[in-house]
Amino acid sequence: AQRCQLPVVLPEYRLAPEARWPSARDDACRAWQALVDAGTDPAHIVVAGDSAGAGLALAVAQHAVASKGRTPAALLCFSPWVDLSLGGATLTSLASTDPMLSPQWLAWAARTYLGGHPADAPTASPLFGDMRGLPPTLVQVAGREVLLDDAIRLAEAIRAAGGKASLQIEPHLWHVWQMFAGVLPAADAALSRAAD
Repeated sequence: AQRCQLPVVLPEYRLAPEARWPSARDDACRAWQALVDAGTDPAHIVVAGDSAGAGLALAVAQHAVASKGRTPAALLCFSPWVDLSLGGATLTSLASTDPMLSPQWLAWAARTYLGGHPADAPTASPLFGDMRGLPPTLVQVAGREVLLDDAIRLAEAIRAAGGKASLQIEPHLWHVWQMFAGVLPAADAALSRAAD
C-alpha cells in the first residue's frame, strides 16, 4: 500500500479445518464480487496473495474470467501454492533446503483443506484450471523453497495459454521472504519490483 499509494482490501475468509474446500475459494470470490458490485472498476484492481493465498488469488482471477465479468488489472503471486496434489518436482528435491515448509506439512494441510475432494480438481488446485484470459501476472518465488516448481509451472501455464507472466526467482531465500520487508533488503526490493 505504501509503495503503490493505493488502498488495500484484505478479505477475511474461512480457514480449515473448521471450514474445508471450497469455503476459502468461495469467500475470496465473493470478496472480488463485492468490490465490483460496490462500483470498483476491475481495471483498477490487482489481486494478490502469498502461499495458499496466491492460489486463492489465482482462483479469483480464473473465476472473474469464467463469469464473463471484467478481469483484474493484474495478478500478483508470492511463493504460490497452486497444486494441492503436490505434483511439483521441487517438493522433494528441495525438501532439505526449505527452512519454512516441509512436504509432510503440505500434505497434511492439503488433506485438511480438501476433506476428500480431489486434489487435482481445478477448483482445488488452480494450476489445473483454465489460464486463458488471465491478466498480466507477476510470480515471485525463492530458489530454496519446495514450492518453486509450482511457481515455474504457473508461469509456464499462463504463457502457454497466451498470457503474460513474469517469473522472478530469488535464488538464495525462502518461502514468502517478502514478509520480512523493513528488515531484509531483498524483501524490500521484491516488494518494490511488485509495486512497479
